[in-house]
Amino acid sequence: MKTIKYIALLLLVFTSYHSTSQVFIGKLEEIYVGYEQVVKNDFDSINSNISNSENFKFKKALKDARRSQDTLELVSNKTKLQISQEEYLKTIRKAANRSNDSTEFISRIVSEFPELKKSIIVNQSFEQLYEIIRPDTFNGRLDALPDVL
Repeated sequence: MKTIKYIALLLLVFTSYHSTSQVFIGKLEEIYVGYEQVVKNDFDSINSNISNSENFKFKKALKDARRSQDTLELVSNKTKLQISQEEYLKTIRKAANRSNDSTEFISRIVSEFPELKKSIIVNQSFEQLYEIIRPDTFNGRLDALPDVL
């Protein structure tokens, strides 16, 4: 009789363990650690437009941005950034005005928009962007003044 009780108890424990272990088995979604997939990035397009223009003028660009009321978006699986085109242009002009070289310019942009850090690291056109923007700022004009005199 003891053997039957022992076998029944063992059978009961085995079936309960087997049935509960199957509850947790399922298909898990893939997880990418440290991977950011950018869905939409308007900042690269405006930066390339500035870099590709031969005669870029900030006053004209700001006036056009005020009229159009366009917004720039960076949408990824980790972050979302939305800012008006006018504010972005003002920020990069201010960063170029207060910077002495392109690395300082890039660090100011990264500190102002930390969401753009990955895009800035991958895209090397920010050094060229600084070279185009700097002469159109107040300090850039002051730097060019001794050459004129």
